[in-house]
Amino acid sequence: MSFLLPRITLVGVYLGRLPFYSPLFFKSAAANPSVEFLIATDQAPPRPLPANIRFLPITRRTFEILATEKIGRPMRLQSARKLC
Repeated sequence: MSFLLPRITLVGVYLGRLPFYSPLFFKSAAANPSVEFLIATDQAPPRPLPANIRFLPITRRTFEILATEKIGRPMRLQSARKLC
């Protein structure tokens, strides 16, 4: 009998230049293959990128429109980097 590990997907939004410690985060994420990371961002993905990390391209404006639709109130980001 084979047991499957539970799958977890963490979703984050990061707008603007990625922080200097991003390579360390990616290395840590690669060491956790049962966790998938989906990062919505306006930045290009660095290469090479671990198999369990996916970048979803999104602009600040697109994010504001989607958030406004979902929460039913106007959403305008004055300054944002990491949104959880």
